[in-house]
Amino acid sequence: MHGDIIHPDTKFQEIVVLGPPSPGCTVFSDLCVPGQHRVTSEPCVTINPRYDLAVLPYSSGTTGKAKGVMLTHYNVIAAIHMIFG
Repeated sequence: MHGDIIHPDTKFQEIVVLGPPSPGCTVFSDLCVPGQHRVTSEPCVTINPRYDLAVLPYSSGTTGKAKGVMLTHYNVIAAIHMIFG
């Protein structure tokens, strides 16, 4: 399923899904099991919250095919502030 929406030249390390399991993907709830942390140290990555992609949800495609919506870290925090004040 995900193979047809991800360009073959894209360098993903892992795809995490929030819904039901999908071949080749990790289910988010599996990452939240206590005592089963797979990351042993913090990654050494510098991000720019205003410009670096945080999530890529797909729209319902009301005007045609579903489209990926690129949300930055800043977009996510702004949405949380709008909802929770």
